[in-house]
Amino acid sequence: MDITLPPVADPVGEALHFLRLSGTFYCRSEFSAPWALALPPMEHCLMLHVVTSGRCVLEIEGAPQSRIQPGDLALVPHGRGHVIASAAGLVAAKLFELPREQVSERYEILRLGGEGERTTMICGLFQFDDPAAQQLVTLLPDVITVDTWATP
Repeated sequence: MDITLPPVADPVGEALHFLRLSGTFYCRSEFSAPWALALPPMEHCLMLHVVTSGRCVLEIEGAPQSRIQPGDLALVPHGRGHVIASAAGLVAAKLFELPREQVSERYEILRLGGEGERTTMICGLFQFDDPAAQQLVTLLPDVITVDTWATP
């Protein structure tokens, strides 16, 4: 008996479902220069930053600095602690020491900075529940940046 499955409408969503990706935390971040935010290490987590306006730098010890601008996506797949900032070398505030506006159980708004150029970001923290997916993540580099405006 030959069974033909219909084409998948959302292959990325299907792959993430297969790998059992679970969202842990989402945050809209509103920053005004000068600002710097230190995110602590979060074991077995994948951290995501998408710049919606403005720009920032992402620094991870031992990795080259990444510059992120509107539409760019930065992925920190190993849950390593890192700093996002309006410029390199600023003293970073610690995430869990800042007040945050809790919108729901898994969604917050974070505001930080001075009176300068504004940067807004969507940030997320995810975990893969599937052991095979967890193993796959270990093969990824320290930081992955994607310029969504670049032509393939």
